[in-house]
Amino acid sequence: MKDAFVELVRELRGTVRARRQEKLREVELAWSAGELAGFRLFVMGLHSSEMVDVCYALSDAQAVPLLEILGDFAEKDPELMQIAFRSMEKTSSLARTFLANRLIASTKPEVRARTCEMLGNSGAQAEPLLKRALGDRDTRVQRAALDAISRGDFKRLGLNVVPLLRSGDREVRFAALGAVARLGVTSPSLIDDLLALLQDASQNEQTRRLAAGVLARAASGKGRAVLLEALRSPGAEHTLRVAAAESLSGYDDLEAIKAVLRAVDDRDAVVAKTARMSLSRKHSQAFAEILARNLD
Repeated sequence: MKDAFVELVRELRGTVRARRQEKLREVELAWSAGELAGFRLFVMGLHSSEMVDVCYALSDAQAVPLLEILGDFAEKDPELMQIAFRSMEKTSSLARTFLANRLIASTKPEVRARTCEMLGNSGAQAEPLLKRALGDRDTRVQRAALDAISRGDFKRLGLNVVPLLRSGDREVRFAALGAVARLGVTSPSLIDDLLALLQDASQNEQTRRLAAGVLARAASGKGRAVLLEALRSPGAEHTLRVAAAESLSGYDDLEAIKAVLRAVDDRDAVVAKTARMSLSRKHSQAFAEILARNLD
């Protein structure tokens, strides 16, 4: 395959888009270091639309070295970057992880974030890269890593997500909450962080209600006590009472469920409606028995 590169360049320069893609797929891409260097020089001379053609054609795991080269050029062209990433996503999970090892070190946060998105379905070998991305200085990268961890079910990274519940960025905090809920994380520090979010009036309602739900799933005694006190106190903050009405039935114990039952007649219409919806969603045997004994 000594003349493969020369032949490919000739074909690419002289053919239309569809033919370029066909030719790229036909050529065996086991090139030497010298041929790869030649490919880099060749790409430098292409128009951006021609680079796009090359990216579209390189969807085979054998094309990893070429996609790596194209990634350098893609950082300077947002459209080309999107096409290059689409081609990378069609390669094997091992190939994606290999490419991500370089891209995750990009100076551009948008490239690092897009790399995290690509890793969501890449398996266990992507864990070290996503763990690194959780500590990235850019919140876009952190959010992308959290989304990938949630989608890919990276349970072993659950405890690495917990510190981001204390992030100064609201969207990062919410994404971290979602990841914690999705992965079923449990730890003493998690309970304290969830309580801090729940009791912080500066957090938005969606965040606080999700924090209350995660507390209920964690069966936290401290969380239960805070929610019970809020629901029983008509003067407590509205958002906290709504979160309590929504989440307390998740504890499956007499005291918590009776509190939600009483909240069905709460003078705050939103709390009352939330309590009714919370009760209607419960289907456990323990809940049914408690409810049957207390309906009167």
